[in-house]
Amino acid sequence: MKMAPKKAADFCPSILVMKRFSIALLLLLAVPFLPITKAQGWQLKPGFNNYDFARGAFPTPDGGYIVAGHTGLNNDLHDAYLLKLDPFGREQWRKVFGGPMHDEIDGFYQTSDGGYIIAGSTFNGSNNDIWLVKTDRLGNIEWQNTYGNAAFEFGRAVIQTSDGGYAVVGRSDNGSDIGIFLLKTDGAGSQEWYNIYGGTEEDEGWGLAETPGQQIVFVGATASFGAGAKDIYLAKVNLNGDFQWFQTFGGADEELAFSVIPTSDGHLLIGGATRSFGAGDFDVYLVKASNDGVLQWSKTYGGAFGEWGAFVKEVPSGGYALVGTAQSFNNFFDDIYLIRTDNDGNELWYNTFLQDKKDVPHSLELTPDDGFIIAGHSRVDTNGIVETSQSLVMRMDASGNLLSNYLQGRIFHDLNGNCAFDSGEPGFGGWMLRASNPNQTFYGLTDSDGNYSILTDTGSFTLQLIPPNSYWQPCENNLSQVFVSTFDTLVASFPLQAAYDCPQLEVDAATSIIQPCKSAIYDVRYCNHGTVDAQGTYVEITLDPSLAFVSATLPSTSQPGNTWRFDIGNLAPGECGGFALKTFLACNVDLGRTHGVKAHIFPDSICLPPAPQWDGSSLEVKGNCQGDSVQFLVKNKGTGGMDEPQALIVIEDQIVGRALQIQLPAGDSLVFKQPAFGKTIRLETEQAEGHPGRSRPSVAVEGCSQSGGNVSLGYVTMFPEDDADAFQSIDKRESAAYLPPDAKLAFPKGIDSLHLIKRETDIEYLIHFKNTSGDTASAVVIQDTLSHWLDLTTLRPGSASHPYQMALSNTGILQFTFDNIQLPDSLTNDSAAHGFVKFRVSQLPNVPVDSQILNRSCVTFDYSSPHAKPSYFHTIKKPEVISISDVSLCTGGLYQGVAYQGDTAFLQSIALPLVDSLNYTQITAWPVYDLSFQDSTCANVPYFFSGQWLSAPGLYQDTTLVTTLGCDSLVTVDLSTIPLPEITLDTAIAIGSVFLGRQLNSDTVVVDTVFSEMGCDTVVRWVVDVYTGSQDLFEKTLNLSVFPNPTSSDFTIEMDLPEAMEMSMEVVDILGRRVAILAENIVFQKGKQRITIDTGDWPSGIYSLRFQTGGRSFSKKIIKQ
Repeated sequence: MKMAPKKAADFCPSILVMKRFSIALLLLLAVPFLPITKAQGWQLKPGFNNYDFARGAFPTPDGGYIVAGHTGLNNDLHDAYLLKLDPFGREQWRKVFGGPMHDEIDGFYQTSDGGYIIAGSTFNGSNNDIWLVKTDRLGNIEWQNTYGNAAFEFGRAVIQTSDGGYAVVGRSDNGSDIGIFLLKTDGAGSQEWYNIYGGTEEDEGWGLAETPGQQIVFVGATASFGAGAKDIYLAKVNLNGDFQWFQTFGGADEELAFSVIPTSDGHLLIGGATRSFGAGDFDVYLVKASNDGVLQWSKTYGGAFGEWGAFVKEVPSGGYALVGTAQSFNNFFDDIYLIRTDNDGNELWYNTFLQDKKDVPHSLELTPDDGFIIAGHSRVDTNGIVETSQSLVMRMDASGNLLSNYLQGRIFHDLNGNCAFDSGEPGFGGWMLRASNPNQTFYGLTDSDGNYSILTDTGSFTLQLIPPNSYWQPCENNLSQVFVSTFDTLVASFPLQAAYDCPQLEVDAATSIIQPCKSAIYDVRYCNHGTVDAQGTYVEITLDPSLAFVSATLPSTSQPGNTWRFDIGNLAPGECGGFALKTFLACNVDLGRTHGVKAHIFPDSICLPPAPQWDGSSLEVKGNCQGDSVQFLVKNKGTGGMDEPQALIVIEDQIVGRALQIQLPAGDSLVFKQPAFGKTIRLETEQAEGHPGRSRPSVAVEGCSQSGGNVSLGYVTMFPEDDADAFQSIDKRESAAYLPPDAKLAFPKGIDSLHLIKRETDIEYLIHFKNTSGDTASAVVIQDTLSHWLDLTTLRPGSASHPYQMALSNTGILQFTFDNIQLPDSLTNDSAAHGFVKFRVSQLPNVPVDSQILNRSCVTFDYSSPHAKPSYFHTIKKPEVISISDVSLCTGGLYQGVAYQGDTAFLQSIALPLVDSLNYTQITAWPVYDLSFQDSTCANVPYFFSGQWLSAPGLYQDTTLVTTLGCDSLVTVDLSTIPLPEITLDTAIAIGSVFLGRQLNSDTVVVDTVFSEMGCDTVVRWVVDVYTGSQDLFEKTLNLSVFPNPTSSDFTIEMDLPEAMEMSMEVVDILGRRVAILAENIVFQKGKQRITIDTGDWPSGIYSLRFQTGGRSFSKKIIKQ
């Protein structure tokens, strides 16, 4: 049966669960990827023991299925079981219960409280009693009771009645009389009444139902009444057990009934088998009767060799479906026989399912998508004796189709290179395989041992292993596999050898919500997907300045820059691990500000040979606030210079505001500022062609403002982070007071309400959940439907709040299952009632512009009805081709018809059919001069004008601008010179002393030029008095000393006078201007004198301290620093 792949409908999909891998880090059991709403179908033979029988199956509210049956090592000593399945037949949980003797069940029903009621029989050591078991939706027994008398009694079918109780029909055999029993209990299982129906011969009950009029109808076979050996027996009683009527249907031979349902037109429909009518032997028999038991019509289905059944259901779209067994159409084994009819019982189609065992159905139920779920068993008989039996569950679509072929095998590390499996060679979990042909694609994941099993259709497929990186090479790939028939299994294994001996480390970090003045716990997970051990592995976590490190579940070492190092040690290929990091967000941060954590795992080397076109450059960008501006650093940290320039794009909030071009040598950097004034400023660029890895350098700085005005928030997370390489993870999050219980976040979130992103942008999804169910949740299941624009083969599961398992379907449906999570209700413990999971996926190449990438999720607690259905969408915007132009022109010159009077820049956006062109133009307006001016210079300082140094006064003209800039300019300067000022100062020195670099032996005049920072230099004429002897007047007579000299604050004059003296003292600057009068004709007494002078407000320079006494003047130089 060929099955075309179908697109999943736009509603919460069903559940898919897989085994736990390693540290529950996502890498799990292989599954087929099948659509949910128009299911391609599957068959399951769950393993319990040698003798297994499935007796009933129902769809569950979470989209999966519940199966009931019994199991044993041999024909006796059986126990009952409940088996919970996901929508693809994968086990979620199982419960087995019973006593020490033989227990079996035939009746199974889904109750109104979400639980189940099971009916069967239990052996008490001497006979069989009716056994009734009530469970909750997780299979936990709420109560169980036995009923009956000394007879052997077998419960065949059970229903819940409209009064909240239960009714059971079956067979009662007291050794002399075999009759139909009907048992009625209340909701707690207490018996209300028990009746036996039938005649003196063998009669047996098989099915029952309640009519809209609150009457119980039941069917079976009777040898006591009717026209033949056995006839169909139909009877009606009320809820009190009062008998209303009975009716028989049949011919001269034998008829049996196994099921009865009330129909929407007020009648009754009976499914069974007949040997009185039909094509030969037994045929499937469908009888329509009025609500009073009057025959309306009957139909038979089958061929010449024997059919048996049937269990019947009314189809919502009209008509009926019934299932039985058939021998006439295939290989004379009993095969499952599914028939679809119209409202009058006329056959529309049938399907049989050819296998090599005897397959017998026991129940038929409808699925929400108009498909079917059948429970039964598949057995091997020898001379009528059951040798082995397997439970059988079949899920079909609305046309009765299912997939039945499997591709199976193993992937493993071929350590000795012989391309064959040898004992001890390890397998790898979580590796993806794809089986495809032009019309269909199916996927699978390996389990923790490297085994895979992919359910497929018939036909030819190419089986491809998709390694997680290029370091691995299978001995052979892209294998051709051909299924000629249904129910077939082909085996293909993939020995793996190392193409490069290199570790490949992956890390992810995330949290659910960050709130000011509260803790945030980050989950950090890592793996080695490389071919060799990662030696000395460690993770560095850099925290936002507002996030404080509190604790971690792994020892850590503090590093500069709010960074923490976590040493992992050696990490083997395929090995994974993780730890929790507790942080605290400062209380004084604004709500809505963006804060982040960066995780980087080492070693982070890339072992692939560099691309030949790569120039060796590698750009990194950084940014920080400086007042109202953002300062950006762009550095080429590579080993080679940039062969070609790259564009630097500056984005203000969400608008491109500036563009530059950069071309840096190795090790060189560029620093520039961008005004912010509260806006979020982002800088992004590209690496050179052929650059290793997937880096796209970018940095965003939020909230730079000194003015106290508003700052823009929420723009940082609109754009992607530079963490596409697996060895680093950047988790940026806006602080929030509240996160909805079942929110879906996406990174980047996209621009504006359309969530615009570029092609080839990876998307990270974070699904948050909160338990508000009112009780502790033992399991949480998250289903997520990926858009068909996303590439499933790039899926990278990430961090989560709790250990989880993951599975994937070919329609883009992911499932994350948190088993035994024990999540408390939010009213009991709100902080512990939250959880999250995160994953990353890439787009397919060349996604059309304006395409919507829609992602839908479904959160379920304890396999109940969906708790929430969060969704998120992105819209692909047009690619941008950015050009940068530098234009120079004369002031007033024209560019594109516009005259420019000064420097400016503008961005021009041109919408084209396939791309948007962004032209960034920087205009430099060269000045146009036509002016004359006067200027002056000191006599000893040349003047620079028009490319030359001028030393003489006069008129000069500039003609250089005309030839260099092409601008019509003329500049004339009238230059004059300023004579240098002159002063005369007196001083005295001892004969032979050095003054201003000259040794003087007689009185003389020395000319010196003193430099001035602000004005022209000064010419100082020193009149030098050269005296003889060892001391001058002051040193001989006054014993004068001045200290400290030079000075930066004050200085002290100290004298030791031999007698009283009249004296004047003053301080003058280098130009002879009086600065201070210290004494004027003051009589100083004999002995020591001390005067301290404060120079705090004197400019730095050279000063002269003058003394006058007895008709003579003396001076001493003071230097103020």
